[in-house]
Amino acid sequence: MLCKEFRAAVDSYVDESLAPSKQQEMDAHADGCPQCRADLAVAMLLSRPPAPDPDTELTAGELARVALSSSVTRLAHGIIAQALRDKATEVLLDPVTDGLRVAYRVEDELREVITMPGYIRQPLTARLKQMADLSTSDRRTPQCGDIAVRMDDRRYLVRVLTHPEGRMERLVLVIEYPEQQENISE
Repeated sequence: MLCKEFRAAVDSYVDESLAPSKQQEMDAHADGCPQCRADLAVAMLLSRPPAPDPDTELTAGELARVALSSSVTRLAHGIIAQALRDKATEVLLDPVTDGLRVAYRVEDELREVITMPGYIRQPLTARLKQMADLSTSDRRTPQCGDIAVRMDDRRYLVRVLTHPEGRMERLVLVIEYPEQQENISE
């Protein structure tokens, strides 16, 4: 199986709508191809329903389950939602040679969550910058903006900081938890 065929069938794999022989073929390919294994992991994350318990901790394998054809918006929301569930104070999105490394800072400990494929880096960075009302075309100067997030009837403020690194950008999302959470009246 070619990587191109694998990526085209990821949605069907995640939805479990493939024939068993095709699913086995994809499993075998993912075992031997780190890039496709990472793609499948990202796909599965986006397809996973939100955890019912905010204290539920996702494993790296679960976080890696994300459908490639799922929207970048869902991926951005998923990263922020999981950071809130993990009670992270920061989310670091670091460009690496072959992709984008995502790490959460929880209780002063940096936890690497996943390294996503390189083609996710630019669209995800652009989406997070759009959510924070930052310029997506400006990659050479540092920028700062805010995203207001509502989850579990609570409001959070996510400050998005960009730092140019050569031709790429590092993003730091600083999550501000108010001392007293107010219930949001609907």
